[in-house]
Amino acid sequence: MSVIHRAMEDSWCELAEQLGLQVAKCVSYPQIKRILIGIDIESFNVINAQYFGSTVSQQGLHWQSLDGKELCGSIDGILGQKRGQSVVSLTAHQTGQSEVVGYYDGSKESEKPVATVYFQQAGPLKDGYTFDALHTFPRNLELIHQRGGVYLAQVKGNQKVLREDCELIHQHIRADYFEQKIEKGHGRVETRRAWGYELNEASLEKRWNGAGLSSLLVVERVRYQTKTQKQSCETAYWVSNQVLDRQRFAELAEAARGHWSVEVHHYIRDVQMGEDRLVTRNSKEARVMAGFITTATNMLVGQRQNVSELRERMTRNMALVDPLFKRNNFL
Repeated sequence: MSVIHRAMEDSWCELAEQLGLQVAKCVSYPQIKRILIGIDIESFNVINAQYFGSTVSQQGLHWQSLDGKELCGSIDGILGQKRGQSVVSLTAHQTGQSEVVGYYDGSKESEKPVATVYFQQAGPLKDGYTFDALHTFPRNLELIHQRGGVYLAQVKGNQKVLREDCELIHQHIRADYFEQKIEKGHGRVETRRAWGYELNEASLEKRWNGAGLSSLLVVERVRYQTKTQKQSCETAYWVSNQVLDRQRFAELAEAARGHWSVEVHHYIRDVQMGEDRLVTRNSKEARVMAGFITTATNMLVGQRQNVSELRERMTRNMALVDPLFKRNNFL
């Protein structure tokens, strides 16, 4: 936080001119922290989505990944804390744009209720949502299905019986759909195979009734490192309420791959935006700064340039900042 404040002081004349402020000097460090704590973070996130969100026209569903990220700078190791504040986001597969949907304190709360509350309050849904096995539980899937959304949910050991059912289907039943893609690059050859199966909800545990389980997607990824000649293989199981045909199967397979866009988003926040180096022990302050970083990241990823390189250039040339704001009609 002190580094950010010093940067504001050093460039205050340019900032004041950009914002049209008639203020002689930059706000003090103690005062800026009080300002941050006083921000209504929920309204702040809504405004950010309205002004800085991007709209992309595309065929098929608009897919988003839901995932949580811990703000490591909020963990006080001196007090023996192991968990800190976390932010839960939806990240668009196609654009990398992210929307904050909630926060939680990892030392007291869990990520699951944040997702449930979001889908309870979301109203009618028209998009597709992918998420890890943590959020694959009946209530969550029911909410999305009943509100008209489409989900692609990963199945792991935390849903033991469902996982075993998926494995048995893949082992003993002929797939309705299959595709294979081979890609070369970055010193490796990756082979992705996907199988699609129709699911009969009545054959599953009763607890899944109402979730609309209609299809199973099995994705196998084999990676061969050309330099070390080592090979790795992993298999992932996904369930969906999407009724399969050839086009929808291909879309689900692509959505499973696109789910990892959320990991790219986390990498940009951690490594290129330095979020984990932002140390603050005040939970409100940590959440507000996470909102700032979300907005900044959304603006930068749309430039189709390396985020670190673009940030470096902007620190030396304030003229590069103007188009980011004017593109969104903010100034």
